[in-house]
Amino acid sequence: VEVDSGYQFRTKAEYAPWIKGLRKVKPTRLSQSALETLAIVVYRQPIVRAEIEHIRGVDSGWVLNSLLEKGLIKILGRKEVAGRPLVYGSSRRFLEIFGLRDLSALPTLQELDALREKEGSEPQAEALTKEEE
Repeated sequence: VEVDSGYQFRTKAEYAPWIKGLRKVKPTRLSQSALETLAIVVYRQPIVRAEIEHIRGVDSGWVLNSLLEKGLIKILGRKEVAGRPLVYGSSRRFLEIFGLRDLSALPTLQELDALREKEGSEPQAEALTKEEE
């Protein structure tokens, strides 16, 4: 299967139960705050912690550390501004876990808003695209 800019060997889906029995791995659960932070990083990357916290309105340090530990995001480097904050972006593992070939396979924010409207809830994706004031 093609993932990111490379390939992976994968087993057939019908063998999944047997292989899962060999590996006693617990599925990764993400909290609402972790999912929110991950979405912000994925849709706004490259992004620094201050921008994430501005969008979310709360401290996001522990959530970012959790996502780093799970391998869903990675540090891309440091921003060339005062304090040289870390810059975050999505990882290859993120693509693997969510079954994406690359980031272009993600739904657009407009598609997400249309889906929310269709389901009867309010659009919320504008927080991901709103520029800092």
